[in-house]
Amino acid sequence: MKNLSKSLLLFVVFVLMLVIASCSKDDGPETKQEAVVEQPEPEPEEEPEEVEEPVEEVTAEESNLFLDNVTIKGGTKVEGALPVSTAAISFDIETYGGSAFVDEGFNAELTSSEDFIGAYIQFKVNDALVSDNYYDVDLASNSPFAKTDKLKSFGYSRNFGAKSRIGSVKYSYYNLNVVFTPDIVAGGEFCYLIAVYDANGNISEPQEVCLEVKGWGGYDDLIGEWHYSKNEVYFPNGDITTQLVGEEGCFMYSFVCENGNSFDYETCTTKEEEIFDFKADGTYTHTYKSVRTRFDFEASEASCEAVIIDDFLNYTITGNWSFNETDRDIILVEYNQLFEDQEGTYEYINPVGEGDIFPFGPATIHSDNFTVGFGTENLGEDLNADGQVDNNDTGYLSFYVKQ
Repeated sequence: MKNLSKSLLLFVVFVLMLVIASCSKDDGPETKQEAVVEQPEPEPEEEPEEVEEPVEEVTAEESNLFLDNVTIKGGTKVEGALPVSTAAISFDIETYGGSAFVDEGFNAELTSSEDFIGAYIQFKVNDALVSDNYYDVDLASNSPFAKTDKLKSFGYSRNFGAKSRIGSVKYSYYNLNVVFTPDIVAGGEFCYLIAVYDANGNISEPQEVCLEVKGWGGYDDLIGEWHYSKNEVYFPNGDITTQLVGEEGCFMYSFVCENGNSFDYETCTTKEEEIFDFKADGTYTHTYKSVRTRFDFEASEASCEAVIIDDFLNYTITGNWSFNETDRDIILVEYNQLFEDQEGTYEYINPVGEGDIFPFGPATIHSDNFTVGFGTENLGEDLNADGQVDNNDTGYLSFYVKQ
């Protein structure tokens, strides 16, 4: 019995050891083998094929279209390039107002120390080639200044400052008028190449002028009615003279007769009223009233003595306006002109495309007034180019007050 109990005890111990060993084996972590996946070799990238961009051919198409929308009185359209220069003539050119204008086009003043009778003109737009054709212009038939001496004297009497001038007798002078159709709109730019020629076949080198096409109005600070109030003249020695509206102002001049004798004379003007009314739509009205004494050129030439006439001048002008912010010029394009003096009343109507263009400036514009002129900024310079600085080299300002 004792041996049986001992054997039973050993059996139980053996069974327990088997159970413990079995549990230890079940509770242990199971080792997992990771599968190794072979990555495929990357295929080499193919380089994209180079595609050549088509080169846009530069043509004269835009320039030709521009030329087709231009008309020039006295001009004949000719195929081909400008004639070759003989370099026997030189000339100066100035575009009135420094711009071209919708519907109107542009006017260019041509001057030369040699006599010339015609001009060749060609056009270029943007990056296009120059036009395939050009205009041959008979300037005597073109110039809008081929008007009566009476009208020209009225034009000079408006005296729009230093920007307005009368052609000197020592120069050959024409005003070239180029007209646009409505298909040429504001905002674009173009260039024109121009050469002049004489009756003997001499041709100048061409000059290139580039312009912006401007619309009308567009400068809000100028809109309104402005009345002339006074004029100030500034002398190199520091003196200032002031002439108020309604006051008389007189000036001395010298005249040389054909026989070589000369004399001095005086003319006086009292400006009674001058009004500019600038509208938002780009139109304007300019009215003026004055009494004056006037120099009679023909009678004075015949007698070689000063013949002075008591006179008056009134006018009303309507047209379109624009503003050149670079040069500070108010650009006035006159279409309807009504003048009156002691000899009668004269009315002129300029069709669109043939307006008289006057740059009125430089203008300094404020909220309640504007001035026109150079003031003292150029004092000390030989302004009239006579070789000396004296009281003929004055600055000036005209004052206009907003109503």
